[in-house]
Amino acid sequence: MPPLFSVELRKIRGTTSIVAMSRECKISREAVRLIENGSMAPSNDVLFRWLATIEETPENRPDIVQSILSKRADLNRVVRETEELRRLIFTDNLGSFDKDALDDELTDMLMETSKIPDEFRFGQKARVAKITKKHLGERNERR
Repeated sequence: MPPLFSVELRKIRGTTSIVAMSRECKISREAVRLIENGSMAPSNDVLFRWLATIEETPENRPDIVQSILSKRADLNRVVRETEELRRLIFTDNLGSFDKDALDDELTDMLMETSKIPDEFRFGQKARVAKITKKHLGERNERR
C-alpha cells in the first residue's frame, strides 16, 4: 500500500498532466511518478509547489507532512543500516573479491525495497556478514 502522501498528492494533481505538474514543481516527469507511487518523498520545495497548485499550504495538510516525514525517516534508516552492514562485511581483507560489486548489489537491493529486509534486523547483520565472508573466503580458496 502506498504511503498516504503519495495517494493525497495524486488526488491533488487530479486531471493535471504529469508534464504540467513536473513543470509546475520544477521536477522531472519521472520524479512525479516516483512521488505518486510512494517510492520517493518530495522535498520541501516540491511539496510547497505541489500544494500551491490548489492554493494550499503544508500547514493545512499535516497528514501529508507527517507521511512525508515518516518516509524520510525510513529512507534515513535504510542509509544508516546499509552503512552498518557495509562496515560489518568489509572490516577485513577479502582478498581479490570485488568489494565494489558486492557493495553496489547490496545498495541496489536495499533501494529497490526501500527498507532493510526483516532477515537483516535484530542482530542478523553480523550473521549475514559472517556468512558472506565465509562464502567469499571459500570462493577465493578455490581460485
